[in-house]
Amino acid sequence: MGLGTSIGNFFKGLFAFFGVTIDKWANNDAWNQAIVQQKIKEQAALAEKANYANGQLATNIILLRDQVKKQQGSKAEIEMLLKDCIARNDEVKGADYAERLGSIEQDIADNQQQLDACETLYQQNKTVIANALRETQRIKQEFERIKAKVAVSKQMV
Repeated sequence: MGLGTSIGNFFKGLFAFFGVTIDKWANNDAWNQAIVQQKIKEQAALAEKANYANGQLATNIILLRDQVKKQQGSKAEIEMLLKDCIARNDEVKGADYAERLGSIEQDIADNQQQLDACETLYQQNKTVIANALRETQRIKQEFERIKAKVAVSKQMV
């Protein structure tokens, strides 16, 4: 009777230990879930900010492309007028058109530089969005693996 009682007490103690451990895992599971949810919110906020910025950038890109296109049309027109002045030896108007041409070329260069910067930032934000979505998926998958391990451990007891 002594051996049976001690084996019974051993298993009671073992199950009690695992019961406490499982309770700790359940508490840790809730804690881990809160952490995972926070990380997912952070990644979603990052993606949302980048997406909002891309909306603004897309508008600027469209406007800048349109502006550059118009300026290039004006430049072509001024070049034709300048050539006409050169053909007629009209130095006064030619000087005016040459000055306008220099000004519009500078404007085109400035707007093209802004356009290039906006397009680069737009692409960077697309990368940020993609990375945030991948990270969110990775976090969710890792958490699901942890939950599955805990569930298997609980069933083993």
